[in-house]
Amino acid sequence: FFIILIAFGLCGGSCDDPHAGKASQQGGKHKQDAPGGEVERLRGEAGRLLFEGRDAARILTLLNQARALKPNDPYVLMDLAAALTFAQQQTEAETLLLGLLARWPEEKEEDLPNMARRRALELLGRLRIEQGRWDEAERLLVESSASLIEKAERDEKMYFGCPYQALGDLYMSTSRPDLALAAYTDAAKIEPSQPRTQAYASLQNYDAGRCAQALRFAERAHRLDPSHARTTWLLLARDCRRRGGNRA
Repeated sequence: FFIILIAFGLCGGSCDDPHAGKASQQGGKHKQDAPGGEVERLRGEAGRLLFEGRDAARILTLLNQARALKPNDPYVLMDLAAALTFAQQQTEAETLLLGLLARWPEEKEEDLPNMARRRALELLGRLRIEQGRWDEAERLLVESSASLIEKAERDEKMYFGCPYQALGDLYMSTSRPDLALAAYTDAAKIEPSQPRTQAYASLQNYDAGRCAQALRFAERAHRLDPSHARTTWLLLARDCRRRGGNRA
């Protein structure tokens, strides 16, 4: 379960280069030079395969080709770390992420925004979940998500809800459903246009017996992506309405 969630396409399809405007499964637009166009194509194909959860060897080949073209591109390296985790090469993924985090605090590049560090912290936190290192995973994910929802509300810029999504996964795995509910709801608030964040918030609210909230998120997910959310929305709507708005 967590291995699949690591895929950068599966967290709303948006935890990627903030300058891109597209999910990595569709290909980033980090730079528009000739190597950048090929990197975009390679990342796009790798993201599609990772989204589908298949062919780890091919994914790694594609991303290593992208790395050869742009060896210092942080988003290529983070994609590669996600793919290494997917391929169960945890030592290699950890080495890559720790190296990035050690390097970035000293860099002042304009194209290396704070969200890039948050993304690396989130990926390392997910890796720690895979390793069963729960306390460290929580510390990393809390740092990754720190003040993020406040920034999103204040700045009215595009921020990504993946750190909150990852926290929700952690809290569910450690039997803390109330905290998971809050984390999934925050992810949905930060990314109102992402059907996955809305669907997770819907299901978690439903499990908590909050049918009105569950239906609101489910209907939003359905509007955003009917093909994926229709069944969830219909089941929730039928059950909640049958129970008069409250789930027993």
